[in-house]
Amino acid sequence: HIFHVPFAMFCGRGAVVLATLGAKTVPSPGIILRSICIAAAMLVWSTFPLVRTMKAPFAMNGKLLGDELARRAQPGDLVVAIAPEVGDPVAVYYSRARGWVFPPGGGDVEWSRFVEDDAIAIAQLEELRTQGADWFGVAKDAEDSQKRPFIEHHDGVIDYLNKIGTKRLDSDNLLIYEISRP
Repeated sequence: HIFHVPFAMFCGRGAVVLATLGAKTVPSPGIILRSICIAAAMLVWSTFPLVRTMKAPFAMNGKLLGDELARRAQPGDLVVAIAPEVGDPVAVYYSRARGWVFPPGGGDVEWSRFVEDDAIAIAQLEELRTQGADWFGVAKDAEDSQKRPFIEHHDGVIDYLNKIGTKRLDSDNLLIYEISRP
């Protein structure tokens, strides 16, 4: 990786030399055309490896979670959502409701990592519940930045949700609870 910067410098210099090959003080139409072709080739060549990444539906379950929450939530309801990439607000966005991502983050707290034990996670959930959370949704493939799945890492939170709420959806990809008020 240390050689990428010098390599890029030499490639840039080579592109300039190719573009101005045989140039006089005033660029001819051939030089301008050659410069355009080099720039277009570099753009296509550098974008090609990214096409697979651009087409990957990595946030699809988050969108589906948001759509399901939107179908169930009433105007004014507040949602708590865990998208497949923890900390991503895509599910809250597509729910068309106000709410929070879980675990709550901000400040010194990292958004993309689950807390270590269920007691802290339940306390966080209770705080959101006292602030008016009506719905809790999780994509079953939700993992934090340490690749820990929510469903396995926080099975105690799922048990707690079964006590304080009503399971409204349990599909292959999604889990949604309607939470009762404290």
